[in-house]
Amino acid sequence: MWYASDSVKKIVIENGITTIGNETFYGCEALTSVIIPDSVTTLDENAFFNCKNLTSVKLSNNLERIESATFFFLDKSPFCSHLFGKV
Repeated sequence: MWYASDSVKKIVIENGITTIGNETFYGCEALTSVIIPDSVTTLDENAFFNCKNLTSVKLSNNLERIESATFFFLDKSPFCSHLFGKV
């Protein structure tokens, strides 16, 4: 868990991981880029909550579930505007 890390800027999830757990990257405000491989099928609640500088996310093509508040408080992020529409 990288909870509230202020130094991690880019994350590449290892292939073979199937779930990004609850609050795994919660509050990682320096995080700008995430690559999620096709092995990931679930993004749990608050996985990227308050990662307000996240601008680049490559999502798995095999996502089956994105739980509530996975990308909460990213309202100023271009990533969220593109994915969910203007907030």
